[in-house]
Amino acid sequence: MKTKEAYQQGLCTYLILKNYSAATISEHGCAFRQFLDWRIEGKHGEDFTPEQARQYLLYRYEQGLKWQTINGDYSAIQKFLSFFRSVGRKMRCRTTEKSLN
Repeated sequence: MKTKEAYQQGLCTYLILKNYSAATISEHGCAFRQFLDWRIEGKHGEDFTPEQARQYLLYRYEQGLKWQTINGDYSAIQKFLSFFRSVGRKMRCRTTEKSLN
């Protein structure tokens, strides 16, 4: 998964499977899309790091946004990272299973 659309679709699917409401999925999708745009504009590379998330949240604070908005951004990034970790775990499990056969 390397494209912006693929990341967004992955987050959306993850939230649906975790039974989040349509409103929450939409809000997190919008917040995450803004984070991805910020990463693309800043040429932050493909890897997602905690430092990037921290820089983004500080950037949003410096824009004068309310904490409620920044907390929503933080939550969306957290959910994506949970999704990303779950996909990575499944990939490692498949690799391990194949190597055992």
